[in-house]
Amino acid sequence: MIGVLPTGYGKTSFVRSRLLDRVDKCNLRIAHLLPLRAIVRDATSKALEEARRRGIAEDLIGFQAGIAVDDVDKSPYFARNYMIATVDSYSMSFYGIPVYEVFRDAWHSDVAYALARSFNLLILDEYHLMVSGDEDVDENEAELLVKQANVICSIVKDQVDRGGCTAILTATLPPSLLRVTLSCLEGGSLSGKSIWLVGYGCESLNLYQGYRGVLGELTPHLEVEVQRDTSFEQDFCGCIDTIKVPVSVKNNVVDLNQVIKEHVEPQAKGSCVRTLLIFNSWVRAYKTFEAYGNKLGEELGCKPLLITGKMSEYSRDSVFKELESGDCLCLFATQVIEAGVDISFDVLITEPAPLPALIQRVGRISRYGRPSDINKIVILTSSKGGTEPFVKGIYDVELTRKSLELIFGRQSKTRIDWRCLNESCTSVWNLLSQIDIDYGKKLSQLTQQTTLAEDISYELTRMALLAEPPLKVIERLDNVLKGSFIRKSALIPLIPQNIVHDLEEKLRKIREELERGVDKPKEIAGLRAEARKQVFNAMRRVVTVDTKFIERRGDKYLVLEDNRAKAAVVTLNEYTLDYVSTGLEGLKSSPMSTLWKLHRGSGRLLLGFLLKSDLYDERCGLKPDV
Repeated sequence: MIGVLPTGYGKTSFVRSRLLDRVDKCNLRIAHLLPLRAIVRDATSKALEEARRRGIAEDLIGFQAGIAVDDVDKSPYFARNYMIATVDSYSMSFYGIPVYEVFRDAWHSDVAYALARSFNLLILDEYHLMVSGDEDVDENEAELLVKQANVICSIVKDQVDRGGCTAILTATLPPSLLRVTLSCLEGGSLSGKSIWLVGYGCESLNLYQGYRGVLGELTPHLEVEVQRDTSFEQDFCGCIDTIKVPVSVKNNVVDLNQVIKEHVEPQAKGSCVRTLLIFNSWVRAYKTFEAYGNKLGEELGCKPLLITGKMSEYSRDSVFKELESGDCLCLFATQVIEAGVDISFDVLITEPAPLPALIQRVGRISRYGRPSDINKIVILTSSKGGTEPFVKGIYDVELTRKSLELIFGRQSKTRIDWRCLNESCTSVWNLLSQIDIDYGKKLSQLTQQTTLAEDISYELTRMALLAEPPLKVIERLDNVLKGSFIRKSALIPLIPQNIVHDLEEKLRKIREELERGVDKPKEIAGLRAEARKQVFNAMRRVVTVDTKFIERRGDKYLVLEDNRAKAAVVTLNEYTLDYVSTGLEGLKSSPMSTLWKLHRGSGRLLLGFLLKSDLYDERCGLKPDV
């Protein structure tokens, strides 16, 4: 089933409310896969609330992602019946690489493989949104989309071959990308099986004609149900002023003075306005926050906050808690906020991006009701170079330029309904179908050069299931895919030097207590639990980066000894903290293999590579080095 619904429609909430009962009463197994860890946290917490409210057993719910969720256990082998996970975590288990054991000397690959492939229903919710990062890396976005689409294709094909059901939910998935995703189903895989295309709008829209064309090639049994939802339109839809404003950028600080004066201050007079500013680069987000955060707070009476992909789980959690307070806020953010997070703002100021990303960003505006005069969208462009200075190395420059042309034409101001079909202004649903032509051209050039060919995925699975040494499997994963099926590369943990020193001191005191001859089992258990708690708290301060960051910035951010990156390793059963080191070249070229070697040893846990304290802020994450 392909479900195409507007942002703010409540796709994830609808799935949760309808399916929890089925999981409980019918013993179904359902995996809900999401693109970002922040969405996994939100979806898991709300699933737990829903289960408690309806008297459903809480232990049916599990999650798997590189985060912690209060009161919900991780289920690293995907053993719970209602699993919520990132696509990244799921893909590892799908190929027989157990994410929980990945750095151990031996794996239970058969368990990971079997459980990942045992779900009755697999939900892929906006899976394509995890591609873009907030680092200028000069990558080809289309290549990353194709890399990811090939993994999703293998997952969907297995689900179809086993007779399971698959639901792809989206507000912005271009039909041309869906074609790449489902390409491995061509040639009879869907023989005798049906596909349902359901969605909001009109079936005559070019967008749905595109979907019909893709799906009709796979099966003659295509059922289509596309219709308007008048109650949703009455409650949530409306035209919003959308304005293009040229600005200058100096030393990675975006000049917002005129934007604030003309487009934010008038909205804020006499009302509590929540303003969201989205940047494509974490460096520009951080430096513009430094320059304008306090000013916006003082002039508009709202609290300045920052959230980027270069922050720890602890720091991001703190920001999300403040966002939920309902206070007047000015949030400076990157792509980590653009999808699936159920938080509403009044005004959006955003750097340019391709249309699907812009739709997701606008989806954070007026989420709980019909847009009003206070709502406004401001899209920034460069006063010198149009869109390129904001998007090069992050998004496709040409697709971004074409997106803005579709939105504005020759004008600098327009009115758009970003959620619904609307006769009184431009509808985003008409724009989506037009941009798909350009996506199709980009993707068609790459489908013959797929990063993950079927034989590679088969080889990795075969190696894992035949109990090849884990390091051999990981080395192959590094060589072919830089350590990740989905991302540009495996993620590398960095931990602030001062956090490590604090943990070292706390563990020393716990060892001393144990060595003094504590003989009461309860006291011993308490000290051991405290040690684990301190290690866990330290790990929540870890910041993860990819190999491109290490290539460009590793020598500036990491603590080096003889050009080797220094890392902290905890031996859990002895409550000791030691230091190891590795060459930067290994981190750049073979990230997973390098991490695996540092984890080796009974009870050893790699906390992360030491991060220079002067380049890290507990509240705001990594500081730009420029």
